[in-house]
Amino acid sequence: MQYVQSIIELRVRIDQRHHEKSVHGRCSQGIQCPCINFITGQRFESFDAMHTNVAPFGYPEFSFDEATKEGKYIQFFEQAFEWDQMICDKSPQELVRL
Repeated sequence: MQYVQSIIELRVRIDQRHHEKSVHGRCSQGIQCPCINFITGQRFESFDAMHTNVAPFGYPEFSFDEATKEGKYIQFFEQAFEWDQMICDKSPQELVRL
């Protein structure tokens, strides 16, 4: 019985710490992707620098030119904001649902 009570108390403390970090903590790299998705209005499925099943042998192929263009687009949004200075009021899991 004491073991179960200890587990419950530990779980409550972990939940409290997680809540404090997610509500009052600073934004981490974990929220950059959902935020960039929200700002740009896309999930980047159209980014296709990696091609699979390329003829004649079906091996994957990488397009360096396309990757450079797509990378610069994402890099702009990653560097346009001071992510470490932002204050979060939602956890990364909540932002994913936006």
